[in-house]
Amino acid sequence: MFGKQGIRCARKGDERNIKIIVNRVNSERNIKSIGICSPSYPGTFHYQKRYKRGVEFLQNKGFTIVEGNLTGKEGYRGEISGGVQDRAEELNQLIPRVDVIMTSIGGYNSNSILKYIDYDLFKQKSPIFIGYSDTTALALALYNKTGCITYLSQSVISNFGEFEPFNELNYFYFDFMLQSKCETLMVQIPDVWTDEWINWETYERTKKTNKNEWIIFNKGEFNGTLIGGNLDTIVGIIGTEYMPKITEDTILLLEDVYTDLGRLYRNFTTLALHGIFDKIGGLIISKFETIGENSDVINDIINEFVGHRKISILLNFDCGHTHPSCLMPIGGKITLSLS
Repeated sequence: MFGKQGIRCARKGDERNIKIIVNRVNSERNIKSIGICSPSYPGTFHYQKRYKRGVEFLQNKGFTIVEGNLTGKEGYRGEISGGVQDRAEELNQLIPRVDVIMTSIGGYNSNSILKYIDYDLFKQKSPIFIGYSDTTALALALYNKTGCITYLSQSVISNFGEFEPFNELNYFYFDFMLQSKCETLMVQIPDVWTDEWINWETYERTKKTNKNEWIIFNKGEFNGTLIGGNLDTIVGIIGTEYMPKITEDTILLLEDVYTDLGRLYRNFTTLALHGIFDKIGGLIISKFETIGENSDVINDIINEFVGHRKISILLNFDCGHTHPSCLMPIGGKITLSLS
């Protein structure tokens, strides 16, 4: 279905219609420990079987797992993993203890702890931070405040608590992006993808898969800095000191869960009102989970807001809520080549 040809070292003279080349920044790291925090939704309480599966999966890969002190707690009304100070402190306590900090899952409220993070300590110890969905807020803030490259979009519960084959496919991106010795990495399209909502806690059947396709909206080649993540979350921190500056050097990455056209259109409008689409040099739109038959909506919205720009635009990428999810570096240098 998907083998080691999925991502590999970029080679000079490699010709493809779609090329995403990532300049790696952690090639000398020896990752031994992964700390798990829950800065938003108490998924370790609600999805105990899936969380345990994810932890055991990573342990079987040879990592020591260090659980944050909110692990397994119901939190506030079962919707927020803890108080603002408690959630921030959980993250701060993990910073000096582990090589990687990964969030257990996403949620809705991680932006509430941004002012309480110890950014000086994070810059000093510089663990690798991996966010997912709502914890895009942390990935962007940590990069903007410290200059440390962060990563999106994987989490313990959502990606490594999956059943085969997608837990292994997600891990392949983790392993190659963070532990490969290559200087540059070529990201290729996975053969298949899925967003079917089954097998969350217990196994029911093999998930239905779809033949994969990345779509070139605008041709071109651009070298820039990758900024972005979950669209709804970005709207929640845009204009604050925690949002990285968007410039002509920016390749913007956007992903989300499709809820309704009105909300999606509002969020794109917010970015437009901030002048985001007039500044960027490239755009990558990932698959929106559960968008289904409304996938043409994305094309229409992109055409309205960015259609006038002669920049490289790729649609239907794999980094977000669907499986498998590529791990991409926020603040990293990438080349987006579409021909």
